[in-house]
Amino acid sequence: MYDDFDKNLKTEKIVIPFEKADDKFETKYEEDSQTKKELESAFKNMKIKLKFNNVPKILKDGKISIISKNIVQIYDDKKYNILCEFKFQNEIISHIQLDNGDLIFVSVDKIEKKWSYEYDYAHLIYRLKDNKYCLIQTIKEDMTGYAQQESFSGCMAYPKKYAVRFIKEISGNRFICFTNYGFKIYSLNDKNEYYLDLLSTHSQGINTMNEINENTFIFCINNHCGASLGGPSHDRLKIEIIKLNKIKNNDLYMKEVQEEMDSYYMEIDNIENIKKVIKTLKLSCSCKEIFKYSTYYGSHDFSDGIFIKDKYFIIMVDNNILIFNIEDGKQLKRYETNISSDYYSHINIKKWNNVGDNQFFIFKNGYIILFELNDDEAENVKLKIKYVLNFPYIKNIERIDNIGENINKFYGIDGENCVCFF
Repeated sequence: MYDDFDKNLKTEKIVIPFEKADDKFETKYEEDSQTKKELESAFKNMKIKLKFNNVPKILKDGKISIISKNIVQIYDDKKYNILCEFKFQNEIISHIQLDNGDLIFVSVDKIEKKWSYEYDYAHLIYRLKDNKYCLIQTIKEDMTGYAQQESFSGCMAYPKKYAVRFIKEISGNRFICFTNYGFKIYSLNDKNEYYLDLLSTHSQGINTMNEINENTFIFCINNHCGASLGGPSHDRLKIEIIKLNKIKNNDLYMKEVQEEMDSYYMEIDNIENIKKVIKTLKLSCSCKEIFKYSTYYGSHDFSDGIFIKDKYFIIMVDNNILIFNIEDGKQLKRYETNISSDYYSHINIKKWNNVGDNQFFIFKNGYIILFELNDDEAENVKLKIKYVLNFPYIKNIERIDNIGENINKFYGIDGENCVCFF
């Protein structure tokens, strides 16, 4: 069963005036000299370009980090000198910085067994003290609290080995750990230490997470399905709204998850471990699916997602711009564009900060396409192109991202491990 775009949803076509526009699209474009000046001011001059020996990452405070297996280097955001270097015993697969400055690293120890490998994960938490980062806490990250899940190869089922995918910072000095079993939320307690706040089972394939507010998130999920009898490989895309809820009675919550536990064969020790974990949790969550899409064959992917006017969530699927109401998750509009859908070339959507909080741009192959969203009380939304600029010298940049949330400053990363600041 495959899921196409909603045929009942109002869909429009909008053309981006590239050098060669496709005549089958209706052109909706206006020139705005002031907008042009602002865009050119932001992107026409590359302030600095730095090359590294691995993929750079910009941390929350603007510093640059480079991860290479078990070594992480942090560079300052002024003269780009090395501030500190972390050498770990095991490989680092993900790292983030929280609002309070704490650095969280996920390490993995690959243990060779007779016929396979086992993987031990841990969160290593460093805090700045007297101008020096110190390890203040280590949290073992494993499947404790989960019932044993299964993986399938053809018709054969076997126990799924727990694996951490990545971690992501969220507001309130919290972070989410995404795994092949689900996701967990860690928060700070009164002792200024991190503890497990939420544990939830979820399907694999969570690509990105967007935070609406401290208790509401949007997950974008891409489950790649391998070739099977009767059909080729393909991607199944989903968008979900996740809402956090306070657990008022842990014993009652235990009864609510008992039905799920009963569907698994588990030893008594595992059941007791799950009960111990649930008794310590502060939060549960609910999940609402708001979008799904798949085709008989072919690869599909999401762009970045953004929020406009604290009312709308905007994201691209292939060459389609989708607009959702974040209050109820309703999809309001789909725009089909003439942007080429290339699985190996990521499309960026980024906020353009303005007074009306209603502008964003798409970055693709050196083009900056600025859009404006207008709406009315009847929830009629309308996109129009404000301006399009072509910057050939940034064509090789694969991704563009914001530096800070409320300013129009950006950086890009190209395929040669260079970070470019604008």
